Amino acid sequence: MSGPISPPLTVTTVGGTPEGRPITTIRVSNGDLTISGNVATIDTSGSGGGGTVTSIATTAPITGGTITTTGTIGIDQADGSTDGYLSSTDWNTFDAKQDTITLSTTGTSGAATLIGATLNIPNYTNTATISGSIAANQVAYGAAADEIQGSANLTFDGSNLDVSGYISAGGIKVSPSGAGTITTTSTEDLVLSTNGGTDSGTITITDGANGQISITPNGTGEVVAGNYRLDVDETVGASQDGYALTYTNSTGLISLKEVSGGSGTVTVGTYAGANNVAYFSGATEISNTNNISVSAVTGDLDCFGSVEAGNVKIGTNTNKNTVETSSAQDLVLRTNGGTNSGTIEITNGTNGAIKLTPNGTGTVSLGNFVFDADQTVSASEDNYVLTYDDASGLISLEEAGGGGGSPAGSDTEIQYNDSSSFGASDRFAFSPDVGGSGNASMGIKSNGASFLSNGFVIYAEGNAYISSQVFGNEFLCASSSSSDVGFGPQTDQNTGIAFSAADQVDIVTGGAYNVSFGSSKEMLLGGTDAGTSGQVLTSGGAGAAVTWGGAGSGFKQPAIATGAFLTSNNKYPCFTSAPYGTSQIIDSDTSADYDTNPCMRPFVLAEGGTWGGVAINVVSASSGNALLVSLYNSDSDGMPTSFVGYCEVDTTSTGNITQTTTLDSGGSSATITLAKDTQYWCSFVAKSSSDTCTLMSVAADALSGFGGANMQNEYTLLRNTFVSNDIETNNPPRNTQTLSDRDAPHIGIII
Repeated sequence: MSGPISPPLTVTTVGGTPEGRPITTIRVSNGDLTISGNVATIDTSGSGGGGTVTSIATTAPITGGTITTTGTIGIDQADGSTDGYLSSTDWNTFDAKQDTITLSTTGTSGAATLIGATLNIPNYTNTATISGSIAANQVAYGAAADEIQGSANLTFDGSNLDVSGYISAGGIKVSPSGAGTITTTSTEDLVLSTNGGTDSGTITITDGANGQISITPNGTGEVVAGNYRLDVDETVGASQDGYALTYTNSTGLISLKEVSGGSGTVTVGTYAGANNVAYFSGATEISNTNNISVSAVTGDLDCFGSVEAGNVKIGTNTNKNTVETSSAQDLVLRTNGGTNSGTIEITNGTNGAIKLTPNGTGTVSLGNFVFDADQTVSASEDNYVLTYDDASGLISLEEAGGGGGSPAGSDTEIQYNDSSSFGASDRFAFSPDVGGSGNASMGIKSNGASFLSNGFVIYAEGNAYISSQVFGNEFLCASSSSSDVGFGPQTDQNTGIAFSAADQVDIVTGGAYNVSFGSSKEMLLGGTDAGTSGQVLTSGGAGAAVTWGGAGSGFKQPAIATGAFLTSNNKYPCFTSAPYGTSQIIDSDTSADYDTNPCMRPFVLAEGGTWGGVAINVVSASSGNALLVSLYNSDSDGMPTSFVGYCEVDTTSTGNITQTTTLDSGGSSATITLAKDTQYWCSFVAKSSSDTCTLMSVAADALSGFGGANMQNEYTLLRNTFVSNDIETNNPPRNTQTLSDRDAPHIGIII
């Protein structure tokens, strides 16, 4: 203060209006106090102390503003759409909510659990079975409950989906009735566009009878039909009435333009499409139709109806391939305007003739028939017949040959003199060309119509008797029998040559088949008995028939189980019997020769019957081995051929060993018959090469030898190196070696 203040004082506002009661004391706590004369001014805006807030504004959720002097500040309570404070009730509700959940997958079964903030869902194993069938690339679909199915009509290869039927999406169905078809599934328009309709033109097929098809390009786009580009965004109104679609080369577009040239106004009537010929459908109107079209490229003119020029009409609405006259006129066909041309003329009218007139000396051809049509025809040619002349290749009128009278019978029947007249019978016929084969045939039959065949020059059905020589390339007869031979003497029809079966010739005597030759070139006794391989014909002497027998050498083997011999003496020693061996038995052998590869020798069996097995004698036994003994037939040269059968003889014990089970090539038990006085081959080999034994054997000196490369050694065995420790089933056996001075096991064949 600059000096004392003397009361009473008056307080005014800034505007000078008196305020309040008289003041005796003024205390300044924040601001500057200045006194000028009898006026004291308090300044609170300076640095002398704090200031005063003059305005408070609020924003939601704070309420109460703007406050310039006094007011109440508040805040709204929050709800689902308003920000604000959280009430204690809402807070308690919020605080009771679920904490953040942690997921676990403990276990493989049971219900899922939520404990605290932990949700446990077991790692379940699916044991359900879905049945059905599906192939690679086929798309699965549910065929029934718990069943899927695939189909070759619906496949996906990773890139392409192939659907044989239709695809339906929303209201669109693709190919419902055939490949390439897109249709709607109900009475809705079909609209085609691109890019979901954005910046795209449309093709709209309006549903319903007489529904139109609208092609609307986007913006200033064009409609292109082949080489035609149509400017379809052009304005169309009354100003363009009568304008014509016109091509402009500079733009390449077809657009509506005013028709120029000529006089008067011509309007466009019906437009049926491009390449159709235009015509005046009215005095000032041009239209075209699909019934007449022209190709500018080929120059072809296609008319649905007929084309009429003069009196000639080509084609009609019903017979488009007809050429006819349009009125009662003759139709004449010719070339070159008639110059140097023959003609075909169809005369109009009932019973009208058809004339074929060649030019000059030209001929008329009907298929392969060429007629000499310029030949003179007059009274001199009366009753002439059309005759083919091979030298000229022409058919022309010639005088008929032969005697008078008309032939008897029917076609192909041979004529004969029947009481000075022509006679004929269907039992005696001839054809120069049977069935168009080019072969001639004559047929004779004793009862019924004769038979003509291009395979027989003469066919006679019934017995034919020939009393003198007949010459020919081939004589055939029908199938015959022993009582009625095909070729034989007239007075003895059960003796001669017969043909009782296909590809078989029989010599018949006294009504019985004697010797025949079958379809496989085998000789048959009695018509059926071919004997067995290696047998020969044996004479029975005067008054007795020939029989099959062994290829003997002037001796007979003794029987082994008949006569005075005991029935137990039934083991035939193959390698000590004539003619291929003598008796010289040893108790050692050269088994090393057949411990791996089969060896064999021939023998002649003295008595036939059912093969009862094999007998051997074991000197020293093997631990677990066996001897495989197999038999083979002989060919005409005496060499081994086809496999007969085999036995597997155990060698694990010593002494006389027999095996009575005979086996076929597959190892199955089989009943096998052996023939008497017949040569067979016997093969022997160990079943294992690592387990040896010693067999009672026939010494090499007692065995007859084979032919060899020299006279220094005696070759006694044949060995097959293609087979190891097994039987040989190949025909013939593949023997590759001859072994010299080798013993052979003493083997008996049981009969």
